[in-house]
Amino acid sequence: MKNFLRIRLFGLSLVGCLSVVILALVLFLFPPNVSSTYAGIRPHKSDLEKTMCISHSPFTLCYHMATSYLDKGMIDEAISEYRAVLAMDPDCPEAHNSLGVVYFSKGMIDEAISEYKQALVEDLGCVEAHYNLGIAYSNKGMIDEAISEYRAVLAMDPDCPEAHNSLGVVYFSKGMIDEAISEYKKELCHNSDCVKTHDNLGTAYFSKGMIDEAISEYRKVLAMDPDYVEAHTNLAVAYFAKGCLDLAWKHVRIAQKSNNPPHPEFVKLLKKTCKVNQQWPLCVSWTPLSRQKTGSQN
Repeated sequence: MKNFLRIRLFGLSLVGCLSVVILALVLFLFPPNVSSTYAGIRPHKSDLEKTMCISHSPFTLCYHMATSYLDKGMIDEAISEYRAVLAMDPDCPEAHNSLGVVYFSKGMIDEAISEYKQALVEDLGCVEAHYNLGIAYSNKGMIDEAISEYRAVLAMDPDCPEAHNSLGVVYFSKGMIDEAISEYKKELCHNSDCVKTHDNLGTAYFSKGMIDEAISEYRKVLAMDPDYVEAHTNLAVAYFAKGCLDLAWKHVRIAQKSNNPPHPEFVKLLKKTCKVNQQWPLCVSWTPLSRQKTGSQN
């Protein structure tokens, strides 16, 4: 998904025979991403069985059939089964939450919100429903409501890394950069290899003019996942801000080979700056990044 965030660049020092020129630049960067992985939290089977205290009943069989359909991507069939579950027990919070997950996956956001709210009517302490409701609110641009839900999650589970990251994302969208940085760091304390959060943290640092810190975070992303395209683009922007044009172009070229290339206006600006700076082309001396992967991310 292509996303762009306009952020300010700082003056770029031009080298060579030219005198120093300060450019007023507009860059295009990607906003933090909320992992869709966490938008579909469902109760574990064992938790559900403990809650219902039922085995081999039609209710339980319908619920497990619905879950099986959802895992296989058979969305309409899953909806039918969850509705059957709720016909038997309209007060089941797990079924309302899970039906909300299915609706969300179909883009039926209002219907999903309704189900999450009903799950919370039945069980105000349902962490999954609070988190999923926060995701749905964020999707609709209801930022304050999303913040309230993520805070509710963290009040019940202060160490929930997904909630810290998602809260950081909505803080960032409100311009609350210091608060966003704090939340990203809290997630990384529990989940240090989350590439999305390192990328988000780098973007937050960049927006505060902390270019070296941003570069450090983007490099961590690429050390874990060299194919993470957004990090290549973001790193190109950060190097451009520092005047490291050769390194900026190196990462632009990598990102251009993907299905999510950098914004063409940024590429045009980088090319023009390189030519003016007599640093074009420099790619022949570049060495490739490490291809080592430390693990996949959901």
